[in-house]
Amino acid sequence: WEVKLSPASAASFVLHVELGEGVFDFTDLPVEDVYLLGDSTRIEVEFNRPNLIDCERFKLSMIGGEMEFRGLLNAKAKSITLQLPRTKARVEITGKPFEGASEIWFEGTPESLEIVVSKKVGVRVSGLTANVVRFNRKGMQIDGSSLINEGYRDKACKVHLHFARPVPKLDVEWD
Repeated sequence: WEVKLSPASAASFVLHVELGEGVFDFTDLPVEDVYLLGDSTRIEVEFNRPNLIDCERFKLSMIGGEMEFRGLLNAKAKSITLQLPRTKARVEITGKPFEGASEIWFEGTPESLEIVVSKKVGVRVSGLTANVVRFNRKGMQIDGSSLINEGYRDKACKVHLHFARPVPKLDVEWD
């Protein structure tokens, strides 16, 4: 099925995908809140341009399958929760940096997790040490129990990544 929406005012979405595939392109929609559930499926989420409004919360919860989130910065989300047990996931923290901060919570233990991080934003990584050290590269600094990138405090757009569970297969790419 292909469903096209063009709401004129802020929209909240509750979506459920079971088996099969769900492709959700939120480009040019005023997305305020999303709750997306998936079970043994493939889910793609994308924001090709900046969200028309600030997104209060984006929660994606899926068990098994594959998930790809492209243009995460364009969502302009204050809070993102990704519950990904037994899921192969790719999250691209790319797009146009916005003024403000985003908290991204990784919950559950994914089968594998690839993260692409934009160098244009301030990044703080917290949680289990085994996950945090995967982000270590030249220019990263220890700040308490977290790592921050060079210039973190001066960036207008900040992203705080929280890892609640170990991620055995975690690959990080800086873009």
